[in-house]
Amino acid sequence: MVFSFTRNPEEVRMVGERVPPPLMTFAPVDGFAASRLSRADYAKLGFRLAASSGTAFAAMYKAVKQSYECLAQDRPDPFLGQAAATP
Repeated sequence: MVFSFTRNPEEVRMVGERVPPPLMTFAPVDGFAASRLSRADYAKLGFRLAASSGTAFAAMYKAVKQSYECLAQDRPDPFLGQAAATP
């Protein structure tokens, strides 16, 4: 698998047309829904894996922040549900 760090759809196409699959890249910053190329387009070009380093960390940060806010305010974390509130 070749990792390709592309900056725009034109570069994605250029790499996909010249390098044999499997290919890997970073997912578009705003996800595939906002991208000019769909997941299907990436797949047709030979891309088999799209990583998103920032998205997972942002979600983890939000979950940890919520958990500590709930702890500080003596209320259950909604992510954990009511079962977590009962001893």
